[in-house]
Amino acid sequence: MAEFVFINDLGSQVKALGEEMGIGFLGIGFQPKWALIDIPIMPKIATAIFANSPFKEGKPNGFLSLRSHIWTDTDNNRAGMLPFVFDDSFGFEQYVDYALDVPMYFVYRNKKYIDCTGMSFRVLLLLLHCSGLERRGYKEVGFLREVDAVVRTGVTPAEKLLNLYETKWQRNVDPVFKELLY
Repeated sequence: MAEFVFINDLGSQVKALGEEMGIGFLGIGFQPKWALIDIPIMPKIATAIFANSPFKEGKPNGFLSLRSHIWTDTDNNRAGMLPFVFDDSFGFEQYVDYALDVPMYFVYRNKKYIDCTGMSFRVLLLLLHCSGLERRGYKEVGFLREVDAVVRTGVTPAEKLLNLYETKWQRNVDPVFKELLY
């Protein structure tokens, strides 16, 4: 419960501070209008499971997650290409299985590194599944609602934004600033 309250309180505090300063903060994964060279610092925002950075320089960038795409040229020891994705029989399910079964090194919690050597992400997810969170009395399950909605509908936050861009926003990215304002 404490983590959920903390995040909600933090969002309220960020919004109030921004209003005092005449600025706003967006819940989007990438600055939707600026070129990368114009961004002095890439903020350390935790990337959620699903893509949410479909715009660059005022237009769709061709990716549901530009941040994810940037990793393809970041550290090939940790983010290189996976040869099996080019197999004729390759499908999304194979990638999910691969990602879930990659051995982990650690989890960072409460400013401490917790050794997860030998544990796969699949095992970690099973341990942290929302029913487990509820059983232990944690209220982080609220953060899983959007994840559940994406899994249920097959529509990511980025796809919702692109739909708004093509329809209601009439191919103008500026409304994203009001749509995702904290």
